[in-house]
Amino acid sequence: MAEGPSISMREYVDGWRGIVLGRVFTHESALHFVLEVDDATGLCRVSRRHAGRTEIIHMPLGEVVMRVKGDL
Repeated sequence: MAEGPSISMREYVDGWRGIVLGRVFTHESALHFVLEVDDATGLCRVSRRHAGRTEIIHMPLGEVVMRVKGDL
C-alpha cells in the first residue's frame, strides 16, 4: 500500500478546527460543546454538561471528530 504525504499536527488540526469548533454532541448521557482546539497537542477543550453540572474536559481531536460525525 502506498503511503500518502505526511502532514504535521498543525495541518491536521487546521483541517478539522472549523468543522468541530462550536459543535455539540452527546456522549455518556452528557451534552458536550467544543470550545477550543490546541494546535500543539491536538486536544480539544470541551464543556461537558451532565446532571445539572458543567465541567471542562480535554478530549483528543480524533475522538471529537468521530463523535461530531456520529461515528462513535
